[in-house]
Amino acid sequence: MTYLCLFIDIWLSFLYIEEAMEKLTKSLKEKLNLLLSELGENPAFTVADAVGVLKAKETTVRWVLWNLCDKGKIIRIGKGLYTFRSQGQHKSLPHLSAMAKEVKKIFEEAGLEFFISGLDILAGYMTHVPEKYPVLVFVGRENMDEAHDLLESQKIDSIIGDKVNEYKKIYRILPLSELTILRPTREFDYSKDGIAEPEKAFVDLYYEVTRASFPLSLEELGRIFLNMHRRIFINETRLSKVAIRRNLHHDVRYILNYKRISPHAFEFADILTRLEGD
Repeated sequence: MTYLCLFIDIWLSFLYIEEAMEKLTKSLKEKLNLLLSELGENPAFTVADAVGVLKAKETTVRWVLWNLCDKGKIIRIGKGLYTFRSQGQHKSLPHLSAMAKEVKKIFEEAGLEFFISGLDILAGYMTHVPEKYPVLVFVGRENMDEAHDLLESQKIDSIIGDKVNEYKKIYRILPLSELTILRPTREFDYSKDGIAEPEKAFVDLYYEVTRASFPLSLEELGRIFLNMHRRIFINETRLSKVAIRRNLHHDVRYILNYKRISPHAFEFADILTRLEGD
């Protein structure tokens, strides 16, 4: 009976947290819409401008702006100075493959909630983009079968969910450029108009390369990461949060701090790994 009560308490706590997160997300969306309606035409706006629109205390407004920055809805371009992402910014960065464009069109016409991630979003940070690679698409968990059937009706081959062990087998049969990987998700915070934010795309691609069998070398993935740092500002907080949600936070924290880690620590980690295997 005690275990049952404990289980019920945990379950109720989970429901409470989930409900609180939904309310928070809804509240942020409402505030973003208010800011857009009043300041959307401005090239930039200040904290004072936002205070005037939201009619709230400065500390509350700063918290709202921080969260909107974290979710990639606005950009901090200076001390107390912000701007909205331009309407064309998302479209100018990704170099979508022909297959990714086709998949995007199909899902948009069907009204599915989805976003394209991975290499299609990050190809612009590569020196040599592969001629062929599978498209990585995240779809609402409840719409996976519908998404698969839609692609099948258009003669587009796809792999659903966690069948990562089948990738290599299918690669031997199907051209990579004709394959779509469908992954289920409930989170769309780090995407817009069917396109993943760069930080989200990197974490997703890192997962596919290191945990599955996505046809890209770690060396090439490293070049992408360095080029992202050189060409654009990467929100490390956002990158870490995305990594936590995908259970890759230890890897990403290690990557973000690689310059600060001494060679001795790298060596010691290798020794620990070797000793554990003995």
